Amino acid sequence: MQLATTKKIPSSPEEGQPPRQRGWGGVSGNGRTSSEEGQPPRQRGWGGVSGNGRTSAEERQPPRQRGWDDDAGFSLTELMVVVVIVGILAMLAIPRFLNVTTEAKMTEAKMMLRQVQTLQQAYQYGSDTFTADLAAIGFEQVALQPDGGTARYRIAIEHADASSFIATATAVVDYDQDGVFNVWEASASGEIRQRTPD
Repeated sequence: MQLATTKKIPSSPEEGQPPRQRGWGGVSGNGRTSSEEGQPPRQRGWGGVSGNGRTSAEERQPPRQRGWDDDAGFSLTELMVVVVIVGILAMLAIPRFLNVTTEAKMTEAKMMLRQVQTLQQAYQYGSDTFTADLAAIGFEQVALQPDGGTARYRIAIEHADASSFIATATAVVDYDQDGVFNVWEASASGEIRQRTPD
């Protein structure tokens, strides 16, 4: 007598299938796919972010040197050093500047004396003598600064005879405020020299 055997019908399609091998598309219990498990640990590259919130690219950069773009200003000591240097440069430059200015003003005296020499030579050719009269040779004194004019020197003729003369240009302005006024002189020989420096 044969016993009838019953065949178990699988309740789901998966029960009827052989155990599926975990392949590249499988997912392990830790939530990672088999493709991820098969890969070596990913190295943190340029796009990685470390625990301090900085990317690896930032960590690879050398420390930034302090430059002009920083917001830090100058210290009081630095400012004092700059002020001292500027003061020293001013002390060296101002006397030189004053000397150049004074020499430029002295040019006025030499120019007027040169004019007197030329006029005296012309007068001597016609009169066979020099004269102490500025009006006679045609020289006109420009109004002086103390009188509201522009001239800094007063022209005078100290001595004149048939063979020589001495004309002077005396400053009416004390350039260095030392009480001494600059004086220049000219002679019949054509020489113009400084008699009294200021």
